[in-house]
Amino acid sequence: MRIGLDLDNTIVCYDRVFYALGREEGLSEEILTRGKLGIRNFLRQHGREHEWTIMQGVAYGPRMKDASPFAGVLEFIGQAKACGHELSVVSHRTKYPYLGEAHDLHGSALKWLDATGISGHASVFLEEKVEDKAARISSLCCEVFVDDLPEFLARPDLPVDVRKVHFAPDADVESSGFESARNWRGIAALILEK
Repeated sequence: MRIGLDLDNTIVCYDRVFYALGREEGLSEEILTRGKLGIRNFLRQHGREHEWTIMQGVAYGPRMKDASPFAGVLEFIGQAKACGHELSVVSHRTKYPYLGEAHDLHGSALKWLDATGISGHASVFLEEKVEDKAARISSLCCEVFVDDLPEFLARPDLPVDVRKVHFAPDADVESSGFESARNWRGIAALILEK
């Protein structure tokens, strides 16, 4: 089986990175404990969208080295490879941030994937446009694709025969309209144990 995996917020957990960056920005503990989405929502609600965009560039760039794989994802990758499945990481990621310093976001991702050993088990494709991500999934003939964004999984340019699985650690899994799981054990049960 050809399995495609999104990178950011699907394989990579940025919780501690955004916590640290938020602390450096002087955000309160109450805001920081809400996680990445809580930090984003707070900054947006207070007219600080530009700060959020810059923070993302730092998190996905030089501070990506401080991010961790989601619990269970490395085991999933190992189990999938042991079963003979082909794995591809397909990410929509610009080369440089929209605002702030021009960090090489592709280079940071490749270094992180090397450091975690994932790049030794999966082919990696970093696409600058979301349309190119969808086209790559199609050209790879992925039979399954796992992503944290239901709006991406719902794109009409994704092939209809791709089984779309929503990774939803912080969401109501029943509301996405896709097969969903809150963790990688659940993803493994959906994909590898059927």
